[in-house]
Amino acid sequence: FAESLAILDKQLETAPNDSSVQRLRERVMEERKDHAKRIRLHHEHQALKKLVSDANYKEAIQRANTLLDEFPGEFELTQLRDFARSQQELAEYNKKLESKIREVRALMEKSDFKQAIAEIEKALTAFAGNAELLELQKAAAAKKKELDDREKKEYIEKQLRAMKVALEHEDFTGAIDLGQKTRVLVGDNKDVTQVMHRAEREKELRDRNKEATDQFKTAIFRIDEGKFDEAQKILEDVQKTHIFDPRVHKLL
Repeated sequence: FAESLAILDKQLETAPNDSSVQRLRERVMEERKDHAKRIRLHHEHQALKKLVSDANYKEAIQRANTLLDEFPGEFELTQLRDFARSQQELAEYNKKLESKIREVRALMEKSDFKQAIAEIEKALTAFAGNAELLELQKAAAAKKKELDDREKKEYIEKQLRAMKVALEHEDFTGAIDLGQKTRVLVGDNKDVTQVMHRAEREKELRDRNKEATDQFKTAIFRIDEGKFDEAQKILEDVQKTHIFDPRVHKLL
């Protein structure tokens, strides 16, 4: 281009009004400008490819958009920008996924399996079908069940000990209440039911004995008052439930 311009400028010195030389000079200037743009575009394209290969996607996208303002419709620039954009989205996706997996693993290490499962369920809405999350969900569910079973067993054993202490102190109502509470919280349990039934039998027997004692006292009052028929009726009623109680036969 420089040589062409030198020749044309020399021609214009001798014939400054020669229109054909002037047009040719303008064409050379345009060609030089276009050539410079092509060279610049080539260098910019190479620099853009380097940014993408270095995973510097954000800068690559910004630079590609700036160049597309200058070179609109340039296919390779558009292609590189779109690729950088997709790679950036993928990198952000993977970053969020890794962060969530670390969070879930930290919860599992603290044995907070309930919260870990909740976080996995939320994460699966954004990372549907992710194999690692699904595997963690399965592991967390198994660990939670194991922990729940152990806590349930320990709770039942604790309640049974408290029920037996209540029985030893003849606190039958307390033992029954403990059993009912345990069954509400953990469901039916053979050992709890067995101790409850024992407490119920003991309470029933104590209540019957108390009732019988009260009736004996009433019968004695009636005897002292000379109301023998009333005393006899009371004692006969008691005899129906206390057949072998010697006090009944003696008083009758």
